[in-house]
Amino acid sequence: MNGRYKVEYLVKAGDSFWTIARKYNVGVNELARWNNLSPRDTLQVNQKLVVWKKQGSQNAVVRKVHYKVRSGDSLAKIASKFNVNVNQIRDWNSDMSDKYIHPGQQVTLFVNVTRSF
Repeated sequence: MNGRYKVEYLVKAGDSFWTIARKYNVGVNELARWNNLSPRDTLQVNQKLVVWKKQGSQNAVVRKVHYKVRSGDSLAKIASKFNVNVNQIRDWNSDMSDKYIHPGQQVTLFVNVTRSF
């Protein structure tokens, strides 16, 4: 999709097409179509949805980064280092079932490389 990047979203209790679409600033109908669903369908907890998220700005260059967790890292430290937030990291890594991260673990990030760090 032109100007967008893919995010896998894991449905949580209380989620609806409307709340997820609002979170990612996309349309409810778009979200349903990307997942071969109808906006009237019921979502299930732990159901995976694909979201094509819009890039932040016209000049943004977003790159997929595979970061290897180091000793002493936390999601907050990683988020701060790459100018993203913890919720984004969790959304991008739907396989993150553990509450904690571990050294050596691979974390996928989508980083705007045009921002200065």
